[in-house]
Amino acid sequence: MMKPFCYSDGKTIMNDDEVVVADRRAVVAKLIEKGSSTANDYSCIETGGILLSFENGDLQLWPLVNEDLVFVRRGKPEL
Repeated sequence: MMKPFCYSDGKTIMNDDEVVVADRRAVVAKLIEKGSSTANDYSCIETGGILLSFENGDLQLWPLVNEDLVFVRRGKPEL
């Protein structure tokens, strides 16, 4: 079972969360479990990571969470 990633305030990071990082809005597109085949695909097999989707369409993988990743609100998955 995946140990949850958490924001600096201890709140668990979840898919579709809206966040701000370095003054840019983003959505948590995917949580990637350490050791999974997806982690292997993204070259983060040792750490896992968080795939962020920014408003301009950029995707960034964050293998570690730090104070720069700020929770805004829980998002709603698109149907």
